[in-house]
Amino acid sequence: MLVAIQQQIEDVKFEGDCAVILQALSSDVYDLSEKGAPPLRPSEYCNSCGKMANMRHSQWSDLPPELITDIAERLGILEVMRFRSVCQSWNSASSSTMSAKIESVLKYEIWFLHYGYDSAGQCQLVTAENGNITMNIPQLDESTTCIGSYQGWLLMFKQGGSMFFFHPFSKTKIDLPKFPNSDLTNHVAAFSSPPTSADCTVCVLSRSTSNDDELKLYLLRRGCNEWNQQHKLNIPRSSIDTIKCAAYSKVREFYFLDHGDNLLTLSVTPNQEIRWRTSKVVDTFDNSPGTFHPRPKYFEKADMMNKLGLADHHEDVSFTVCGTQTEHHGVDKYIYNEIYEKISNHDEESKSQQRKFKGVWIHPTLNQISPKEQSW
Repeated sequence: MLVAIQQQIEDVKFEGDCAVILQALSSDVYDLSEKGAPPLRPSEYCNSCGKMANMRHSQWSDLPPELITDIAERLGILEVMRFRSVCQSWNSASSSTMSAKIESVLKYEIWFLHYGYDSAGQCQLVTAENGNITMNIPQLDESTTCIGSYQGWLLMFKQGGSMFFFHPFSKTKIDLPKFPNSDLTNHVAAFSSPPTSADCTVCVLSRSTSNDDELKLYLLRRGCNEWNQQHKLNIPRSSIDTIKCAAYSKVREFYFLDHGDNLLTLSVTPNQEIRWRTSKVVDTFDNSPGTFHPRPKYFEKADMMNKLGLADHHEDVSFTVCGTQTEHHGVDKYIYNEIYEKISNHDEESKSQQRKFKGVWIHPTLNQISPKEQSW
């Protein structure tokens, strides 16, 4: 029977959205785990061929493990997300080896997540392989703002001072200690590694509201139950203006860049004094560690308004976008934070009537995260 099933898989070749095996799955990736998958019937395997008409009524989890693994290894990242949500045996079959295989293909891609435009958490994901996908992610409702994106993880701030990490592709949420400030002003953030790593450090920087020549640095290391906010840096705006990009480099330093290509470098190695320096960014094609390519105005250059279906929108809109970092051939590329505005008149009244949207650039990754890793 297994040989016959595998032969049918080869015949169909899994074209489109895994049309044979996954056609019974909902197109809403994030509702499957709550609703559960429907019973597996022969007609749900293939509506066009009768080779399996004699199969008994069965459950999704009853499929042979070898077949489940064979199916999983043929899927794209979004199909794997649906696949993992069906049942425990399907989730286990989508191994870390298979995840690494998919991520190696997507290594240099970044996707765009449009979120936070209603209280229900409806989001729109713009991908390279599947176009636009509409999803419900309640964790990313209109009260949340992304202030950091790295390796598929989002650092989210919620009105009132709550902060958490969120991985949209596994739905993993890791709560952090409450942030010292209840509101965001000009805060930017970066983190050194995924929050599941023992050495993860979160770095948040903002210009002081009482002293324009001072930056406030907030640090949080994995395992700590409160933020360290004792660091004040005497750095005037002439050295670094409003920060548009925050990232972590291969040489284990945090980078903060403004729109004028001024660079603030911070070294926050545990148990050592915090060191910083300012310099000018030089966009170079040198592949040595620590070099990178800044990418400002990436939202506009990627024609994202058109891809989101908002280019012909008659209302004035404003998009607050959180950047990220990726790499190509070993060289870091930093996608800047930006505010994109589409307004008919540049007056205060028009700006006050803008529809305000949020978005974030995100690197698609598949993680199998154990329960013990889901706490800070």
